[in-house]
Amino acid sequence: MPFVQTRKEYKKYFRSGASANITTFIYQSLVQKFLLALKNNLPSMTVTDHTWPAAPYKFLTNANQELKKIFHHWRVRD
Repeated sequence: MPFVQTRKEYKKYFRSGASANITTFIYQSLVQKFLLALKNNLPSMTVTDHTWPAAPYKFLTNANQELKKIFHHWRVRD
């Protein structure tokens, strides 16, 4: 087996792959923290209440807007 192919197969075991694993773990933990906090801070079920908690991190802004839209549509339906 050539060296390059071996390196590609076992990249996850080398130290150079550690930064990708750490980055993934940090992003996943931030998303989990955001969703758990959102669960406890949902606005009231009245249709006229349009408040929504802000996203704590910039990379979650789009997801936060989508969740807000889904929640408001769901709340109006019920």
